[in-house]
Amino acid sequence: MNHAAKSILIFGIYTFTGGLLFILFPDFFLTFLHIPSEEPVMFRIIGVLVLCYGYFYIRASFKQKKMVDFYTWTTHTRALSPLFLTLCVIPGYIHPIVITFGIADLSGAIWTHCALRAEHKKTLL
Repeated sequence: MNHAAKSILIFGIYTFTGGLLFILFPDFFLTFLHIPSEEPVMFRIIGVLVLCYGYFYIRASFKQKKMVDFYTWTTHTRALSPLFLTLCVIPGYIHPIVITFGIADLSGAIWTHCALRAEHKKTLL
């Protein structure tokens, strides 16, 4: 498994696990994120979506030759995550602690981007 595929796999495990934990323990995350937990069922639904998202990443990591375009696309969306979250923090829609998830997304995007560049340079040699 090349480094780009590993970064996608790790991100997939991170999101899959996060989704699963959100399904099982929504009140814990809602308290941690300073979100009122009046309707935890909606957050369980979000957990299912995040779990599915993680599953796609995990599966894509094992198809490294056929998924390079997907890997590249993920760097675009994951890099936007902290910007979007910051824009939600500024007017007070969400607590600043939520930005830590955006930082994790950005870190993963940078790792994948660097790995893809290194793989591309190897193929040019």
